[in-house]
Amino acid sequence: MVNSLLESGYVCECDSKDELYAEDEITDWYETIDQNWQSYDICVAAIDMNSDSYVMFPCRRDAFETLCGYTRKVGYRIDPACTM
Repeated sequence: MVNSLLESGYVCECDSKDELYAEDEITDWYETIDQNWQSYDICVAAIDMNSDSYVMFPCRRDAFETLCGYTRKVGYRIDPACTM
């Protein structure tokens, strides 16, 4: 599923072991994006698939809880990217 989303450009993947940026910098970056997108009712969400990477995507805030429920059913987790 995620590979299809990656290939189609709907999501991007970030390796948590990537030492390019400190974790705090990444969190700040996502918080800034969320603040800028708030008027559009969009946030950056991330899928935790129990691996070393997170898959990020823009998400309508009104769809966020529904997506969280779906991912829990298949053993994954979606959270705001700034909390990953």
